[in-house]
Amino acid sequence: MCTEEICLVTYSAVTVVNAIPSFKGAALSIEIPVRIYIKKLPRISQDLVYARDVEFIKFLIERFREVTDIRDRFKIIVKSDIPPGSGLKSSSSVSAGLVIGLAAISEINTSFLDCIRLSCTASREYGVSITGALDDATASVLGGLVYTDNRSQTLEEHVDVNEYMYSLVMIFKNWKRPQDFDKRINMLRNMSTIFEKLYNFAKKDPFNAAYVNAIYVSSVLGYSYDVITRIMREFKPSCVGLSGNGPAVFVIDSDLEKLKNIVKKYEQLLGFHKIVRVLPILREASMSVLDIRARR
Repeated sequence: MCTEEICLVTYSAVTVVNAIPSFKGAALSIEIPVRIYIKKLPRISQDLVYARDVEFIKFLIERFREVTDIRDRFKIIVKSDIPPGSGLKSSSSVSAGLVIGLAAISEINTSFLDCIRLSCTASREYGVSITGALDDATASVLGGLVYTDNRSQTLEEHVDVNEYMYSLVMIFKNWKRPQDFDKRINMLRNMSTIFEKLYNFAKKDPFNAAYVNAIYVSSVLGYSYDVITRIMREFKPSCVGLSGNGPAVFVIDSDLEKLKNIVKKYEQLLGFHKIVRVLPILREASMSVLDIRARR
């Protein structure tokens, strides 16, 4: 058992409805992977962590030990293709995947959703998430389109999507989070009634809801939402949105050439761009983490 290694792959996601105002959020999984390798260490006094945010990983491991009373030490390697600090769910993908992997290698018979809830609680305690981001974490692990109440940690709906849809993700070079970011986040919090209505609308029309979400969040956080509206008017894709609190913009459509033409138009302004698949449902929330071991 000491030499056993588990690898879990989670993914990026994009925002349909931002959860900060009403704690109710929706997110859609896209194929930018995070690979988390976990190995038990024999007779060693400390964990070995190789990741972008070592202290956050160590905090998650300690919270896992507190809840489960597991005393093993672990070697953790995280390889992420998600740009950090972009709104593309980098922290949620890592934290949820790590807790699931720790539970699997420790042979704890618990569900994916229970592990995700623990990771969200720890993320909020550590300060990398305001709401706990259950929407982001469930989309990252489970795939598909999710609707969650982050206050009650409830997964309200898990919806499959067209597997032939693609997402263009773009980060503009001159788009930065504002210096008064905390003040603007408080302004966003005051829009809870609007965003609760938007969340309910998203269950009927997620792509139009994502566009409306982008306009509201961009205007509050000081991003140039005219770029978002221009892309929608000129190219008429299925969806244009702002992921998380930015600065990443995403465009969704089934026409790859359309997405490539958007890249051509804005390429000189971009610091990062990637076209990837929109992911259908990959896992069920109620599935046991022990299934990871069975499928190895």
